[in-house]
Amino acid sequence: MHYVKSLPEDEGMSLADKVFTVLKQEILSLGIKPREYLVIRDVAALYGISPTPVREAFIRLEREGWLRIDGRRGAQVTLPSSQTLLDIVETEAVLEAHVASRAAAAITPEQLKKLEAILADADSALEAGQHGRCRDLGDQFHGQLYAIAGNEYMRDIILALEEQIMRIRTLLWNVDEAPVVDSARQHHEILDALRRRDPEGAHGAMYHHTVWYEKKLVATLEFM
Repeated sequence: MHYVKSLPEDEGMSLADKVFTVLKQEILSLGIKPREYLVIRDVAALYGISPTPVREAFIRLEREGWLRIDGRRGAQVTLPSSQTLLDIVETEAVLEAHVASRAAAAITPEQLKKLEAILADADSALEAGQHGRCRDLGDQFHGQLYAIAGNEYMRDIILALEEQIMRIRTLLWNVDEAPVVDSARQHHEILDALRRRDPEGAHGAMYHHTVWYEKKLVATLEFM
């Protein structure tokens, strides 16, 4: 096994929570690959703990869709089906577009300046070839919209959906450069709608931004 060999030291977390956190992190980062099998006794031995918290962590990971427990072989890391991912993309797009629409109606001049500064930094990073930083700033842009819209529950749902999509993005970015330029341009289209305080325009721009590349990713899944 090649994944993280130490558990978080947070005393406020149970052993099951610690195992869950580490294994989920490794699944997201592809330290544990899709379709790989995990065995409770092996994971317990790796961390020097009893099987019980590992079993509890497996059950939670299965509940969230990261594992499929097989009583004979352990638990297999899932690779979502194309239809499942399309459903996730559609749901995420509807929620993201609603957030953008609410933000366009509620945004203040100070909040608009902050978004403009984030995208200016993203443009500079893109020009310097710093694609990772550009993507991080894009995430900040989305995070500011969640704050402006003022619905933390919706934000949490979107981020949970995004985790599922990120696994597929990461797999494909190994062979296909992420469309950072197109994504940055689309962020400016969303910003233009926010400047106009145009909820309908922001809704449409964000919906397109959310689905256009995600559907391309899903289309390639059957060949993986």
